[in-house]
Amino acid sequence: MPASLILRDIRKSYGATEIIRGIDLTVAPGEFVALVGPSGCGKSTLLRMIAGLEEITSGELRFDDSVVNDWDPARRRVGMVFQSYALYPHMTVEQNVGFGLKLAGTPPAELAARVDQALHVLQLTALRKHRPSQLSGGQRQRVAIGRAIVRNPNVFLFDEPLSNLDAALRGQMRLEIGKLHQQLKNTVIYVTHDQVEAMTLADRIVVLEGGLVRQVGRPMDLYEHPANRFVAGFIGTPTMGFLAGQVTAAGSGGMAVALDGAVGRVVTVPARAASPAVGAAVTLGVRPEHCTVCPVDQAVLPGTVVMLERLGADTFAFLDVPGAPAPIAVRLGGADADVAPGQRVGLRFDSDHAHVFADDGTALAKAAPSTDRVTAPAMIPASASPAVPPLGSEPFRPQFHFTARRNWINDPNGLVWFDGEYHLFFQHNPHGTDWGHMSWGHAISTDLLHWRELAVAIPESDHMIFSGSVVVDRDNVSGLGDGRTPPMLAFYTAYHPGSEIQAQHLAVSQDRGRTFTAYALNPVIDLGATDFRDPKVFWHAPSGAWIMAAVLARRQVVQFYRSANLRDWVLAGEFGGHGAVAGQWECPDLIQVGVDGDDRQAHWVLKVDVDTGLLAGGSGAQYFVGAFDGHRFVLDPQRGNPAGDPVDCGPDFYAAVTWGDLPPDQPGPVWIGWQSNHQSGKAYPTMPWRGALSLPRQVFLFEEAGRWRLGQRLIGALDDLRQAGTMLPPVTLDDGDQTVVPLPGAGFSQSVRLIDRGAGRIALTLHDHDHALLTMTFDLPAGTIAFDRHASAVCPQDSFARLTTTQMPASGAVDLTIVCDAGLVEIVIAGGRRIWTGVVFPPGPLHLVMRATAGTARVEAIAGWTLRRSIDFVT
Repeated sequence: MPASLILRDIRKSYGATEIIRGIDLTVAPGEFVALVGPSGCGKSTLLRMIAGLEEITSGELRFDDSVVNDWDPARRRVGMVFQSYALYPHMTVEQNVGFGLKLAGTPPAELAARVDQALHVLQLTALRKHRPSQLSGGQRQRVAIGRAIVRNPNVFLFDEPLSNLDAALRGQMRLEIGKLHQQLKNTVIYVTHDQVEAMTLADRIVVLEGGLVRQVGRPMDLYEHPANRFVAGFIGTPTMGFLAGQVTAAGSGGMAVALDGAVGRVVTVPARAASPAVGAAVTLGVRPEHCTVCPVDQAVLPGTVVMLERLGADTFAFLDVPGAPAPIAVRLGGADADVAPGQRVGLRFDSDHAHVFADDGTALAKAAPSTDRVTAPAMIPASASPAVPPLGSEPFRPQFHFTARRNWINDPNGLVWFDGEYHLFFQHNPHGTDWGHMSWGHAISTDLLHWRELAVAIPESDHMIFSGSVVVDRDNVSGLGDGRTPPMLAFYTAYHPGSEIQAQHLAVSQDRGRTFTAYALNPVIDLGATDFRDPKVFWHAPSGAWIMAAVLARRQVVQFYRSANLRDWVLAGEFGGHGAVAGQWECPDLIQVGVDGDDRQAHWVLKVDVDTGLLAGGSGAQYFVGAFDGHRFVLDPQRGNPAGDPVDCGPDFYAAVTWGDLPPDQPGPVWIGWQSNHQSGKAYPTMPWRGALSLPRQVFLFEEAGRWRLGQRLIGALDDLRQAGTMLPPVTLDDGDQTVVPLPGAGFSQSVRLIDRGAGRIALTLHDHDHALLTMTFDLPAGTIAFDRHASAVCPQDSFARLTTTQMPASGAVDLTIVCDAGLVEIVIAGGRRIWTGVVFPPGPLHLVMRATAGTARVEAIAGWTLRRSIDFVT
């Protein structure tokens, strides 16, 4: 009998990482339910939990009235069909189908009858004596299904069963699986990447993202009424197109939206008046069948045809359109036969069929359709509504810290200088402002400050592209170059969502990092591990080998591999068991760092990040000082701290990596980090982007209290961004006195010097009109600094507020420089011997409030400068 399934708050964690994050679902007996979602969303993990192949961390799973959390797979009476056929090559079809029954001790007569019935149902009777090598792919898959049928399961579980077949066989097998379900009436849970399979076969579709259910519904309900932008963009082929805009008016009949890139033009869409207020950012979603091309002067938006997709009866044009994060698909009619790639055309769409999404991605309910459809641009005076912020000038948008034009970024990757360009690759979701669809974005600069974003360099494929590094193979030791210019080799972690395996892959670029081609023999290292990631590759001249440092994250181990040709790698040594081990280790970097003021001295520094349990319980980076011989890293027993030291005192500095092959005029090492964190960074209130990178920093060693410490300086070229400056006279503050320094604009650099005048303690607070955002308390006699980032009115998460402390690097005078860029704050103390990095999200203009809380202190060198934009936001 087909069983019902009930999932209640089902969760799955691996250590501190939660993969399935609380799923509730009820499946009726005989229902066909498809689980869909991007790579890494958790659908295969959820299927394996239902099968009993993965342990459920928490929650309740019921088959009919029985809780089955602790039942083994055999007791659950499930029939599972995997992506690979997994047939025994030496057995015939009938032997393969009946093998499980034979192992279970089924009487021969019953076994033969059940095998005969399964072969009949699957039209395999004539092939019963064939072996797998004599069968087509579709026939082999039917045998695999037959092996499940003979068990008379209560529930069928399919894990991407058609993904290994060609397009024609997939279509044929879809029909056969559909007919099989109609005949057997079993309950089916079906995992697939292919939404055509889901839309064709399923009674209901469950859309997953990041271990959460985003929407459940019948196929056409999801297509016509997506609950959020993610579902809207995932369901449908070609996908829904998205256009950014801003609400200019709202009423009972709908709202007017000014579209980015369409100056003076608005469209009216049927979203209810309870939707966002005037001035709010929204996204319009349009399906290809509701769009048309037209002359530019009749269009809502201009566009350029970048590609035509001919699918027999239908042809689609893909248009690059201002305000769209990806090309907009348009289904062409017969009158559009002359449309060609590169052609300048106009885009129109039926606004009554447009979907509207709030800035958090939620779909807005529709009002009754308007009587006048907007299919051509409407002109409005500039004063009629608030102006749509141009790209790059949105609230909290940094002007000289790198952010992607749109969507999510986190770790910097593949930093290298090559052919006159600093290359900055970065973890990037090209499709949304949340983590997911991880790919490598790409930006370039000639001075580490003026950045220009390019197209995605390594997009997600059947696996996500996690962090890694790039080297320039100048001598072509890999043999992968073209013999004309040195190839750029990208080493990255490929995350395979089906198996959750993380392995190290290689890709090659011959066009200065604009595009990469995957190495044909990938992976270059595969341990079969689910926590093996973040390869950093560099040349180690003393031992004459290329070195790769990578982590076993949940085991808190850094492994070192050696290679002569950048393709074949051998494990040489490991480091672990020191420092913070409460969370996962990530993003290692092993670098030789010079001693400040002494060019003759240098020591090896191993930096590794920890995703939780480091700074005030949150994420951060730690470092160790020691020696490296090309095989092993060994702590300096005299002057290295075996417990590790924090790289940064603030909550928002993570995954820093250094540039390779620096030019001769750039002192190094130089690195850059993700200016965010694992605890609250995913909720930072920025649109249409989320995530920023710190300013580049030169790292150095200095001696303090008998051991080596790591310092960081913001690169000197930052001074080139200075504009207007102010200098204030010194001030002496007695206990309880305070002075307020207005800070120069949203992007500024402010310097002060604190001098102890006897038992002095002084607090410096970044303050807007109503809120203390960050307080730095300098206890000059005790030699301590406390940093207290308060809860923000804009970002009120409990994990946002953070208190950290550190020892002051020197007594007497303390110099500090505060650099702020629309809320991104970097505070450099004593020339970089301490540094605090964070985000404060100021609701209004900032002031620096300086207050003596004990004794007397003197404040000198109060100087500030506004800093101009250095990021190119032109699309």
